[in-house]
Amino acid sequence: MAVMRHREALRVVVVAAAVLIALALTLLTRGPAPAQVRLPGPWRSAHSVFSLHVASPLLTIATADGTRSDDVELAVLVDESIQPVVLTTTALQLEPEGVRARIPIAIDGARRDVDLEMHVDVAHDALVVQLALPESPDVRSHRLALRAELAADASTLFVAGAGTVAERAKVTGGALVLDADPHPLAIASTLGPIAVETISEESLSPGEPMRVAATSPPATAENHPTAELHFVAAESSQAVWPLLSQLGGVPSAPVKGRVANIVGRATVVGRDAQGLPIVRARTDEGGTFVLDAPSTVVEWYAELAAGAASALTAATSANDGELRLEIPPGGEVHVRVVDTDTRMPLTARLLFHGLRDTVDPNFGPDFRASGAGPIVDSLRGDAIVSLASGHYRVAATKGIEWSIDAQDVEVTPGRRMDVTLALRHVVPTPGVLGCDLHVHARPSFDAPVTPEDRVLSLVAAGIDFAVPTEHNVVGDYGSAIETLEVGRDFISVPGVEVTTLSLGFGHFGVFPYEPGTRVPPFKHTRVEPIFRAVRSDPRRYFQVNHPRLPGGIGYFDTIGFDPRGSRAQIQHRIDFDGIEVYNGFDITQPDRVEQVLHDYWALLDFGWRYTATGSSDSHRIQYQWAGYPRTMVTVNPTATAEEPLPADPMVVVDNLKKSHATVTSGPLIELAAGDARPGDEVATAADPVPVHVRVRAAPWIDVTRVEIVVGQIDGRWSVAQSFDVPSRPLAIGAEEGTLAEAQDRTVRFDRDLAITVGSGNGWIAVVARGARPMGDVLPFVNVAPLAFTNPVFVVRHPSPSPPFPAGGRRPSP
Repeated sequence: MAVMRHREALRVVVVAAAVLIALALTLLTRGPAPAQVRLPGPWRSAHSVFSLHVASPLLTIATADGTRSDDVELAVLVDESIQPVVLTTTALQLEPEGVRARIPIAIDGARRDVDLEMHVDVAHDALVVQLALPESPDVRSHRLALRAELAADASTLFVAGAGTVAERAKVTGGALVLDADPHPLAIASTLGPIAVETISEESLSPGEPMRVAATSPPATAENHPTAELHFVAAESSQAVWPLLSQLGGVPSAPVKGRVANIVGRATVVGRDAQGLPIVRARTDEGGTFVLDAPSTVVEWYAELAAGAASALTAATSANDGELRLEIPPGGEVHVRVVDTDTRMPLTARLLFHGLRDTVDPNFGPDFRASGAGPIVDSLRGDAIVSLASGHYRVAATKGIEWSIDAQDVEVTPGRRMDVTLALRHVVPTPGVLGCDLHVHARPSFDAPVTPEDRVLSLVAAGIDFAVPTEHNVVGDYGSAIETLEVGRDFISVPGVEVTTLSLGFGHFGVFPYEPGTRVPPFKHTRVEPIFRAVRSDPRRYFQVNHPRLPGGIGYFDTIGFDPRGSRAQIQHRIDFDGIEVYNGFDITQPDRVEQVLHDYWALLDFGWRYTATGSSDSHRIQYQWAGYPRTMVTVNPTATAEEPLPADPMVVVDNLKKSHATVTSGPLIELAAGDARPGDEVATAADPVPVHVRVRAAPWIDVTRVEIVVGQIDGRWSVAQSFDVPSRPLAIGAEEGTLAEAQDRTVRFDRDLAITVGSGNGWIAVVARGARPMGDVLPFVNVAPLAFTNPVFVVRHPSPSPPFPAGGRRPSP
């Protein structure tokens, strides 16, 4: 998924507001234009200079010594709509240390004015920006918040209560700190936690600074009528924390310490009783530090380079008033991962977790398969990892079809520990391939992962087939597959994600797409030219990606699709082959996944057939894991044992077009009505319709409920039957017995059912859910397991599907 959506959303809002409410405002592009006028000022605090720009959403925060300058884009967030704060000289009331202004915003298609105030808080080295919610009932019924966006280096970002912030992350915490040398900049609110989102821009190349947005707690009639952000500029990394504690009204206490036996500077981190990082600061040369820390901090550790960290030390362990942290010499762990039954090496993902007083290691940035945070992707199951001395749990995973094995180790200085982890393929999938149909690496502008690292991450997740759907560029894994020599485990076709820009209306996945072929139009375009370009090759599969993703890039939102309405309401092109129902960016947003699932079922009830898919949309290694969720495509329904991958990857594409697929982030569902499988028709007059449902899951995946969903053409879908499934305790480690016995234990539900469909044409699908999130096993994948099938279509009397709106049609098979 592209994340330039914020820039595009700003333009959309400004243009719409100009048309609807006749605002004569000029929105300048990022950065001051040569003829730009500045307001009188600037305003100064002890270490900073704050300058506001006329006719622009820019606020400039510079340090008094000239070593740092940040341009901040200010906006008002009205519910989910981003509206830039653009001030004119006629709307201002200047004051010695700030300004007041009445600014227009668009609410429900009409202009409304809200009051904005800025002033310098000298005591806290801060600029305060406040937005007052007026008494008007039509405004107070909405949620208004302040939003600040600026460029940032990912290595400098820290959110109190969440920790180091990765690119493409969205978290909530007490304050955002951009801790770059020599002076930090922090954004906080006295009214509660702020929301922090890291984003990337189309204009940025991998390695260039990303952008980060901080959003205040919303002003609503129910809580408080003010939205507020403080921009805190401090003298040093250590000096920012007492200012933030004072702003938040958090009791604090001085902490003095030293990181022993280092050259240069280290980073110290203070955690609370729940293990959440609350404070992060850089030491002076030689490792000394003095700062005020919130009283909630109960333990500290220090870190240097990747994998080098001290033990956790209690905040009360200071000797002579000084906390001593020491990073001891480390050792190595040599990990081998094998298949329990064949003893062959397995490409897998290794997870390292600190035990007792040992912190989790950090092997590197979040986009490197060789080490991203506590994760290492191990090609052919062999890795030598350097670790600080301490106690660790080392685990290996190969995705949802395999068990997870783990072993506790103690790393001592200068020694190597040998570890063998054995996994079993406990969920048999004969004739079925695990597929990730929407995933990013270079040359996508917002994904610094190399194609080789991306392919390695996919194979380590147990993915058999994947598509490099790069933004408006054809992606091809051919060279990476050859370099890694994984062609026996992994196949692919080239692809592209059409990422519409300039008043964009959605993103669309297309594959196969021949390298060197001109990509479909994506700038200043409409949907019809995209369809013409895609359909020029009838072999291609064409799907709408993340159709409800906010920020102006969800196609169903932009066309106003209402699943509760009638078929006649749809006046736009919807003749895609498939719909990405389950997207990785929604994996922690179950309500949005349910919304798109209901959209999909409504479209089936309208009489149109689509393939439902799920894909990771992964842009990194550490976060939004490749392969979660995934689409399981049946390529040989009669297979009784595992088979080699098909020599022709178009076999996968062809079966995907036929909806021979299920979608999952954990459980695997088998649905059969006689010989009919998902995507097939069963011609029968019988009612109820006999079906067989089996749900399997690896020992570490939870399953607690199975639902049978039934729809009728020109009717309304419903859950026809539901069943509670006993939850099983989390199981990690060696799977005992024979492979057949281990596979039998993965069956969680297995029943013959009679499903009432009705007298007309209809369909049957199955949903499986789990209650226990997987984050306690897979870090950063804190999602409750979910799976669903494409439907089996029940045909009482053959009849053609209704025509697609707007002249849409699909090419003949």
